[in-house]
Amino acid sequence: MNRLLMDSPYYTNWKKHTHLKDSAKYVYSRQFMKFEQYLSQDYVGQLDFDKFYYDTESETYRPIDTECIDGYVQFLKQKYQASKNTLFNNIVYLKHFFTLLHGLGMIKQNPMKNYPNPYYERRIIDRSLSVEECRRLFQAALKADPFVRKYYTLFF
Repeated sequence: MNRLLMDSPYYTNWKKHTHLKDSAKYVYSRQFMKFEQYLSQDYVGQLDFDKFYYDTESETYRPIDTECIDGYVQFLKQKYQASKNTLFNNIVYLKHFFTLLHGLGMIKQNPMKNYPNPYYERRIIDRSLSVEECRRLFQAALKADPFVRKYYTLFF
């Protein structure tokens, strides 16, 4: 069975030139299979990222672009009910993939160069001390140096 992306020179060269560990390559490859499913829906023939779309108005071929990546994100949401974390990771994986291909000169344009990743959520961890913890800290500082109170002053 001929696979559109996984048997292409793009994937072969990415696998050969990436500096990822084998376990990470496996994780990336699993997600690239989903990208291949998305590309296989409409694309027929040999995969060429520089001639991905045929523009009927100008009668020329256009490279893969951000609209295609947007379509892939929608595909993940609809077919796989992808979580924000999965969507975030897929965008990161594709950025790595296309950046390496562009660096190798295999594609003329990197569609992921300025592609935003709105699926990143930064967790804010509350590391502040409670009132009771502050009181115990001040008491310990007073016990450590009851005369000069330099530790108490420092914490205060």
